[in-house]
Amino acid sequence: MGQLGVRQVTASRPDHALCIVHCRCAGNHTSTGCPLTAAWNASGGKWNMICLYWLEAGTRRFNELQRLMLDISHKVRAETLRNLEQQGPVIRTECPEVRPRVEYELSTYGETVLPLIHAVRRWGRAHI
Repeated sequence: MGQLGVRQVTASRPDHALCIVHCRCAGNHTSTGCPLTAAWNASGGKWNMICLYWLEAGTRRFNELQRLMLDISHKVRAETLRNLEQQGPVIRTECPEVRPRVEYELSTYGETVLPLIHAVRRWGRAHI
């Protein structure tokens, strides 16, 4: 213990220090037992969280997400949605029509991430 009862932790990266204190994965973020890694993988950062947030309202088309997320490029949006599909929170459906379209929606697993997104949003609103 350091001063004032604060536990001193040495880690190779500052984000690992927080994890060592709280989940005891010893900074091994590839560990399947690390809750911070599980949460981060599910939410995945800025664009993943924003995509999941907009998909909460229901199925959306690729270009509809562009109109909702003005600051994201076509390339990054495509990569983000592809990654979310591969990780499981998003379901991609191709609609074979005369003019083909692709739709995205939350999977059941993706719906389990929503409380995390809502908590981050509440925190952001309180600190704007």
